Amino acid sequence: MKVVSATEVISEGAEGIILESVLEGYAEYYSADLSEKVVRGMTDNALKCKFNGGTLPIGYVIDAEQHFQIDPLTAPFVLETFKRYDSGETISSIMNWLNKQGFTNTRGQKMTFNSVGHKK
Repeated sequence: MKVVSATEVISEGAEGIILESVLEGYAEYYSADLSEKVVRGMTDNALKCKFNGGTLPIGYVIDAEQHFQIDPLTAPFVLETFKRYDSGETISSIMNWLNKQGFTNTRGQKMTFNSVGHKK
């Protein structure tokens, strides 16, 4: 297999082999370094209780500074859900209770078995 670059002129000789190796090595280094920086930033945000994006967990809201705050409307349902599960109630029973209360998942739909029992 031959690598062809539209931006770098790589000769066919021995020096082309070493240049290609250097360019590929630098690209791999850049990718690994960027990945480490992204993970470090996301970890720092998590330690500061800052939102990293994605689906917001039920029971929380995000304030103007992107920090998690307890949602006074939904947090009591989350607490009651954990209490019910801890006392031995089934996930199906809890799901039915939440739906009777008019509680919805993050997409505004009825609670399902997976939305109640999903573990991360």
